[in-house]
Amino acid sequence: MVMHIGKFLDQDYDYVVNDIMQVKKAIGNKILKVILETVYLTYEQIIKASQLCIDAHADFIKTSTGFASQGATPEVVKVMIDAAQSKIKVKAAGGVKTPQDLQKYISLGVDRIGTSSGLALISGNKADQDY
Repeated sequence: MVMHIGKFLDQDYDYVVNDIMQVKKAIGNKILKVILETVYLTYEQIIKASQLCIDAHADFIKTSTGFASQGATPEVVKVMIDAAQSKIKVKAAGGVKTPQDLQKYISLGVDRIGTSSGLALISGNKADQDY
């Protein structure tokens, strides 16, 4: 699911947590990934959003849907991992284009990578497309 960014930016945190909790309840034991669309958030907001996802019992926080102007960056992923405090998993998505990018995110400690170029990357090649 995508976090309700409008409510988040309005600081209606109760709404955001309840929204996530309702989706988690509806899906039962299935994994819930909450997409933050980090390109629209400051580091402080990313930390707050990550905490709300923890409070709502989501399983993952994810950087991007792939439709925004930017996906994962090492700086944002590091902020998310630090905020997660091992209480929620982190998925870096969008902008993973080279084997070096892939290694960088793995070394930062992400739990999952989202890329449309997985085959190219594990073969040691650069992605054919831009973000």
